[in-house]
Amino acid sequence: MPLAVTLRLDDPDAASITAIWEMLLARGLEATRRNFAYAPHLTLAILPDAPDEEDAIAETLTGFAGGCAPLELTLSGPGIFPGPPAVVYLAPVPRRDLLDLHKNLDDALTARHPELARAGHYLPGAFVPHVTLCEAAEDPAAAIPALLAGSAWPLRLRASRLELVRFHPARVVAGFAMG
Repeated sequence: MPLAVTLRLDDPDAASITAIWEMLLARGLEATRRNFAYAPHLTLAILPDAPDEEDAIAETLTGFAGGCAPLELTLSGPGIFPGPPAVVYLAPVPRRDLLDLHKNLDDALTARHPELARAGHYLPGAFVPHVTLCEAAEDPAAAIPALLAGSAWPLRLRASRLELVRFHPARVVAGFAMG
């Protein structure tokens, strides 16, 4: 099971994403059900082969998170990674502070854990920030009209916590307050 470093959305802002998950689930997008196992978030890194490194990575994140300011995120609307499997997501406006956080995290992980593999689509230059709504959607295009009609855009959210999470099923290994 891979590890992920996530930017956890603050309550009550996370509730707006949970409401969207519930709306999609009510419309038959069953793949959304797995999201409820973990709070709404934006994944910053996936570490596919780190079975025995949780403590060392958590130590790195402890020092890193303290030097990061909380982020204000603006989700501009839905998007689709075509897959397979297809993924429906919400796209944040890619502001400099978010991209810098991502790059600085990658630099910190590389400096402290040079042997640690990182999923290629989460590396700087390939990273597409997103908040996942539905994984493995059979008909991802069906979600878009519901999303456009069911939510007020843009969504403005705040995130002030990084988490180290083992997936699937989701298990929070450690959490780190930013700032």
